[in-house]
Parts: sequence; C-alpha cells; structure tokens
Amino acid sequence: MEPRRNQLQASHTNLASLLDAVNPSLQVAYGKDPARAFGNDAPELVLLDATYGENAGVLWLMPQLFAIGEYAGVREKMDEQQTMELARVISTKFGHLTVTELLYFFFNLKAGKYGKFFGVVDPMVITEALGKFLDERDKYLTKVQQDAARAERESYYNRPDVLKPHEVEALRARLEKKWAEEEEKAKQENNNQ
Repeated sequence: MEPRRNQLQASHTNLASLLDAVNPSLQVAYGKDPARAFGNDAPELVLLDATYGENAGVLWLMPQLFAIGEYAGVREKMDEQQTMELARVISTKFGHLTVTELLYFFFNLKAGKYGKFFGVVDPMVITEALGKFLDERDKYLTKVQQDAARAERESYYNRPDVLKPHEVEALRARLEKKWAEEEEKAKQENNNQ
C-alpha cells in the first residue's frame, strides 16, 4: 500500500487538493463510461484514509452525498449529521471501492438506475442501491477478466510456433492411428513366429 500512498500524495499533496480535483462535477464523466470508472488505479476510500487520515474517505463522500440531495429536489434532504453518518457507513462497509467507481455509482443513482427517492433522500435507499451497484460492478469486472483471458488465449494460439487446438486433435488422431497400426503389425509378427 505504501507505493500507492506515495503515488497519491505525489499527485495530491493534501486532502484539500484531492477534494478539489475529484469532486461531484466528475460524476457525469465517470458515470457514463464504466470502462473509465472501473479497473483503473484510482484510490479506494481506505487508501484515502491511510494517506490523509482516518476520516478522509468520509470527507470525500460528503460533497458527493450533498450533490444527491440537491439533484433529487426532494422536500427533505439529509441534514449534515445524517450525511456524515451515511458517509461513515459507506466508508466502512464499501471502503474497498475507488473514487471513480463511486462517481459512477452516484451518477447512476441520480439517473434512477438503482431506485428512486420518495419525498426524502433516504440513507438506507442509498446503501441498498450500493448493494445493487456491487452486483453490477462484479459482473462488469468478471466480464473484463474473461475478455482479457480470451484475448490472451487467442493471442497465444495465433503465434506461429503454437499448435492450434484443431491441429493438436489432428496430430493426436494421426498418432493414435499410427500406434494402432504398429501394435497390429507387432501382433501379426508375434503370431507368425
């Protein structure tokens, strides 16, 4: 984790710099492109805490959560205490998520992908939505890994020095036929003696 902390501090010397750079205005950019949001080297909430102090992840989440309330236009928004408590829950339970994954989540929460609010921004709706998001994220990352493995296999089999699976089968069939013929010939020679 130390090299990642150093890398993060090199790009953002303090938490204020990170909060300024990775703010709710980026939700659109990351929310519309899962390839950009997932599987990158963006810091996880736990890395924010390890780099900038115990509540850094919570402090990063606060403006993201306030933006939800502003966007939803509901009559009752979460107050600062509710927002902080929700940020603590998210940081604790979902601290393994990166800031770009969370930007994707918040954008798609605003788009109604994970449900909607009825008159009030409900913290439990948000944490429940994060569960749905995790399922989506896992499926996406699994597909990316499968595609990469498939591409690696195809790349391997496209090398000129590597036999293709159908060539291996054809070779096996020829060898088995040859071995059967040699075995039959040996049996006939034993019978003739």
